[in-house]
Amino acid sequence: MFFLDSRTTPHTVGIDLAQEMGLPHAARDVFLDDDLAAPAVAVELTKTEAVARRNGIAIAIGHPHVGTIAELRRWLPLAEAHGFRLVPVTAIRSTTMKRGPATRRIDGAIRPGGRVRSGRVPAAP
Repeated sequence: MFFLDSRTTPHTVGIDLAQEMGLPHAARDVFLDDDLAAPAVAVELTKTEAVARRNGIAIAIGHPHVGTIAELRRWLPLAEAHGFRLVPVTAIRSTTMKRGPATRRIDGAIRPGGRVRSGRVPAAP
């Protein structure tokens, strides 16, 4: 079992509980689509890259909104050229456990370096 805290509230207790239970866990670093417009999602993807460069990993969470999908379709082919590799969020849990709460398919993680490994991006409606 693994717990991913989306941190949608500033009062989250998920990470604290996971730590108390000894449960592998991680927390998102960037929320991609609080603003649904594609340009705003692009800004959040840039923030995700900055977090990954600074921390070695980044977890970004988004939803299958039109703007999110459009921006991911633009960004995903460029990720490798920018030096990022997409991995399942479970692949980074031991790293995030050590660094604590802060980290794509849409619900994956990015790491600097290596090949891009993305899941399926849903078709735009």
